[in-house]
Amino acid sequence: MSRITWDKPLYEPYTSNPYTHETIALSRFIFGFVIPFLLIIVCYTIIICRLRASHMTKSSKPFKIMTVLILTFFLCWLPYHTFVLIELYHSSNLNEVVTQGLRIGTTVATANSFLNPVLYAFMGNDFRKNFKSSILSKIENAIGEEGRTMSRYLSRSSSVDAKASTHI
Repeated sequence: MSRITWDKPLYEPYTSNPYTHETIALSRFIFGFVIPFLLIIVCYTIIICRLRASHMTKSSKPFKIMTVLILTFFLCWLPYHTFVLIELYHSSNLNEVVTQGLRIGTTVATANSFLNPVLYAFMGNDFRKNFKSSILSKIENAIGEEGRTMSRYLSRSSSVDAKASTHI
């Protein structure tokens, strides 16, 4: 298993062909950010139009969820791709800034994978109500279990006391 060392740059210096690094960085930007972002916008726009046309939803919650998901993708991936593109043309005095920016951008971009399901769950229908009822039912079960355990203990101790008093 290889270890990540932070003293090396996060990018690979492609020395065999000076245009290879530029081609890869631009390809990542186009295929990893621009096209997915446009597809997300187009798909959610189609969904919104169909929801409005069919009057399937009376609340604005689905529209808010879609807007937040689009913004989350944009805000999580933009720093990474910005620093990848800056890295192509940076001067040597910006090397530390670009390296730190790539580290932060990579971390934030990775967070997008975690944030999507969380956003769906927290913004989903009746999440708060279901969460509250779930927590309350767990507490009630725990208290009920505690009560049943305590009553079993008390009934055992009273039966032991009763046996002890009859044997004296």
